[in-house]
Amino acid sequence: MGPSQSRRTIAGARRQGLDLALLGWALLGWALLAAGAGAALPASLPPASDSRAGMLREAALGVLPAQAPVRASRAKAACVRLPHIAETEDFVHPGDSALGCKLLDYRLLIGGRWAAARYGWTKPASGLSPAASAEEMVLFDLAKSGQARPVWHDRFDTGPDQVWRSITPALAGRPDGSTLVAIAYCVNGTGGCRQEFLQRQPRGGWIAIRQTWFDQLPRGFSGRIRHGTSIDPKTLTGEAGFYADDDPNCCASQVLRVELALSRGRLILRRYSIAPSPPAETRGAGAARERPAAAPSCARKRPPARTGGLRPA
Repeated sequence: MGPSQSRRTIAGARRQGLDLALLGWALLGWALLAAGAGAALPASLPPASDSRAGMLREAALGVLPAQAPVRASRAKAACVRLPHIAETEDFVHPGDSALGCKLLDYRLLIGGRWAAARYGWTKPASGLSPAASAEEMVLFDLAKSGQARPVWHDRFDTGPDQVWRSITPALAGRPDGSTLVAIAYCVNGTGGCRQEFLQRQPRGGWIAIRQTWFDQLPRGFSGRIRHGTSIDPKTLTGEAGFYADDDPNCCASQVLRVELALSRGRLILRRYSIAPSPPAETRGAGAARERPAAAPSCARKRPPARTGGLRPA
């Protein structure tokens, strides 16, 4: 508010007979309320109307407003009740005494600087409401010795109509002291996983990271990535199954490998390459078990490898 605007506000208050002291306190309260309501959410939160960034918006809405820390010993032994997540059908409300919760997993990340906890929530049937169950992933900041401050969470339904199979965060420290958080949302069944990225600033602010590298790929490439990507937040390298039109759902005939860079809230493409998919037996026992026993079309002759550079971003 500029000086002339301030003078007009004061003059208007006098004309209306308002007490200026009360007006000042009211303005301060409004300012603090606005600051508190928006301080935690990323300034780059995608609008609800942006359908392409729907999953990024969901990830960003999991950023928690300032939460009181709990003892680290408690965080790794029991559930911590956190706020309802906006714009979701989340049934977990902090004050609901009917809820049951069990700590399913707790692990340290980045050398003990962070921790991730996984909760299992249950709610018994009541009246016309059926029983419900959900899982929750929570990130804790362990910057202060002996304390764990919850800073991000997300929940998903685990009932009979569940969409998500898992939500898994992976973290990496950045040279500027920030932390890059990669969140893998994996679909139940054979839908694969989609990653979204958030950046936690050294002072506690957040940035929702846009993956503009998809738009930098040659025309038609994005449509051949059918089951998501896997990007290492530390190296910013990753890969995705690269499907041809006649590839079966189980097995892409090629692999798209990418090298990315983080710049001004965006993941941008530095270079890419395309190679034949390795045989199932060379991908490890887990991958071999997941692949159907009979998939003859996966064994056809592979196209040659390709590489591509990219103009500087």
